[in-house]
This record gives sequence, C-alpha cells and structure tokens, in this order.
Amino acid sequence: MFLVHRDAYGWITTAMDYQVVDDMGKLDPNGKHVWVEQLEVSSNLDWRPHVAQFIQEIHELQPNVTGAYWQRRDRPGRKNHWFPLKQLLTFARRDVYATV
Repeated sequence: MFLVHRDAYGWITTAMDYQVVDDMGKLDPNGKHVWVEQLEVSSNLDWRPHVAQFIQEIHELQPNVTGAYWQRRDRPGRKNHWFPLKQLLTFARRDVYATV
C-alpha cells in the first residue's frame, strides 16, 4: 500500500510504502503486522506529525494489525525495529495533540 500526504498547493510532502504481512513476513492481506518499506518526508518538515497521521490511517485501514516494524537505513547498523500497536497509537496521539 502507498500513502501520500499533500500540502495545500498539492505538492507531495510525505509518502509511505508499507505491506501487511503475517508472522513469517510473507504478504498477507489479513496479516497481523505492518512492514514499513519506505518513508520519505520533505526535508523542511517535521516528520513526527506526519508519521503520527500515517499510524492513524493504517490503523483505520487495517484494524486487525497488532504492530509495525521497519529497518532504519540512515544509520550504519541496520536492524529491524518493532513496535506494538498500543505504543504506536500512544505515540501518534501524543504527537498529534502536541503539534496542534
């Protein structure tokens, strides 16, 4: 799935590519995990409110998901980071209200 956010002028500000996978990491539309393949944010924007909005959108689109994971590619030691849904939603709600 591909999610895009645009500004008031129609320019793309953030984009996220993700897949819903099962416990073994295989594509499954009814899977319980979200694998975030790529996230791009315009350089002049704060990424936190946009990621929080993506978390809310994915939660609405995929209500059976229990968590999400991704791999940090901006640092030398690549490792997967997994977060449970409750922690992601707490992050999303806290950041959305803090930036409004």
